[in-house]
Amino acid sequence: MSNKVILADNGNARMEADTILKNGRSSKSQKSRGNMFLTKTIGIIIIVGIFVSMAACGGGGKRSEEASPESDGIKAAKAYCECEKNFRKEQEDNAKRWKNLDNNSDQQRKQYINEGQNMYKNRENCHIKAGELYEKLNAKYQTNKDKHEKFLYALNGYRNNCNY
Repeated sequence: MSNKVILADNGNARMEADTILKNGRSSKSQKSRGNMFLTKTIGIIIIVGIFVSMAACGGGGKRSEEASPESDGIKAAKAYCECEKNFRKEQEDNAKRWKNLDNNSDQQRKQYINEGQNMYKNRENCHIKAGELYEKLNAKYQTNKDKHEKFLYALNGYRNNCNY
């Protein structure tokens, strides 16, 4: 029971649409036009999203900081150097406090001894984490002699020149 209504007739194209049926439902042609519009809109949104993602990620090319034996060796050495840098700073701070120690205060003396022990525990924990990082990075190059040598060269070179 639907009637055709002419929407446009400009000589080039004649558009017709079914009117809403008496029970309030739209006809098949209206539904298909709505679905086609929705499909095209979603497609455009997806395409735009892909282009925006590619632009934000640098076009999917190589990363600027791609891992290499040299950069991994330096990364492992920096972890070790940070441990030593923090430890030496704590040592200096403790030395200053020891100079101001009141020899008559047992409580203050115990506190400084505990802080000194904690300082060494902190250093040990830091070295454990640095060692875990070293093991992880070192494992990447175990099967390639040239890359492994580059890794170790960078590691030792940087670690031997740490600025504490």
